[in-house]
Amino acid sequence: MEELCFDRQVVIVTGAGGALGAGYAKFLAERGALVVVNGRTSGTVDATVSDIIANGGTAVPDCNDVAVEADLIVRSALDAFGRLDVVINNAAVWNDAPLYGDRFDEFTKAMDINLNGTLNLTRAAWPELAKTGGRLVQTSSAAVFGVNHPSYGISKAGVFGSVYGLKSAAEAAGIKINGVLPIAYSEMLETTVPEGESKEALRRMLPSQLAAFVALLCHDAVPFNGMCFDAGGRHACRVLYAHNPGAYGDTPEDFLKMAGQLSATEVLIHSPDAHAFSAWKIAKLR
Repeated sequence: MEELCFDRQVVIVTGAGGALGAGYAKFLAERGALVVVNGRTSGTVDATVSDIIANGGTAVPDCNDVAVEADLIVRSALDAFGRLDVVINNAAVWNDAPLYGDRFDEFTKAMDINLNGTLNLTRAAWPELAKTGGRLVQTSSAAVFGVNHPSYGISKAGVFGSVYGLKSAAEAAGIKINGVLPIAYSEMLETTVPEGESKEALRRMLPSQLAAFVALLCHDAVPFNGMCFDAGGRHACRVLYAHNPGAYGDTPEDFLKMAGQLSATEVLIHSPDAHAFSAWKIAKLR
């Protein structure tokens, strides 16, 4: 198969001072992309840019804040390269702030960067991506399945939902939007995962392995739109909303008796969009 190249395609990677974002930026630059390396810490951003340039690639640094300066990030791409083809929304912060108590400012910070920052840059980049038939990659997380860090899990669930919520609009605009739930060794996992077999396994899951799949989501040949994938360690699989067949009842007592059917996961049904789900539901009415 012919190698998937990004000859002079312009890519913004947010959170590109960290392990995952830097891995994406370097991989895409090796394949010919012109990369805007975005992050809040100039030292790590500059290091990523220097590595790319040292290996024959092209990149520029950008330290604007996704939470409040998304328009400036897009402007950096246009000023440097004149167009925009791909955005990887990867910027995120991890904290264990609960929804309740006296740490709500930390909770809000996670929302501002992880969710609102993703939406801000998506909004700012949308007109330019529509011009080029561009691609959007939204970074969610397996934390959507439940983790004892509610600010992170809730914000990443919102990012997951953005892929479904923007699918139709993206298709109409000629944009492809997909999501990734990444797993690879990073500074975040080093500080949050306890020592043990799982952590040792994570240390073998390299950002470069993950970058290979993310690169497909960035390419104009990507065959997906409006889908989310778990990816890492040379493996990827689709993650989606699904429902079981359900049960019928007329009273609370009826539904209590059928709790097993209502919570069962042996048979699951996937509806590709809200219209399909509504049609399924209407067909079940009796």
